[in-house]
Amino acid sequence: MKVGYPLLVCAVCCYTPFVMAADISKKQSEAFIENFYRAIEQRDEKKLFAMLTPEAQIKLRLDKMQQTFSLSRSDFMQQLKATWRFSQHQRFNLKQFILTENAGQQAKVSYELIDQKRLLNEELTYHQQVQVTLQQHDEQLQITHLMIQSNM
Repeated sequence: MKVGYPLLVCAVCCYTPFVMAADISKKQSEAFIENFYRAIEQRDEKKLFAMLTPEAQIKLRLDKMQQTFSLSRSDFMQQLKATWRFSQHQRFNLKQFILTENAGQQAKVSYELIDQKRLLNEELTYHQQVQVTLQQHDEQLQITHLMIQSNM
């Protein structure tokens, strides 16, 4: 009987982190996504870099051109920097935020995004459908996948 008790304690201790891991809530994921776009508006490169996992996969589908581009985290950051160089007054409006899947340390969300900016002295508005996969690691959320479907 003495041998069984340590095994039981070990099993409970090893299993407890998985039982206690809370799902990512809609409120948490929505706040994270809003902070992500706020960081883009504020051109906070360091914060954005930390919000994307090193192996993050970003896909951009341009409907009018019928093309899809796949970007790494560093490629995505490079594209943002190029946009920042030539644009002003970028603002984002998130609508219809839906938590589509929630499995413990990972959640998938979708939403409509309206991206408004002044690019090379022209006012532009893009409507985009976005799907994001979030992962919780060390109690911090990060983006692992970002799929943007744009009307451009």
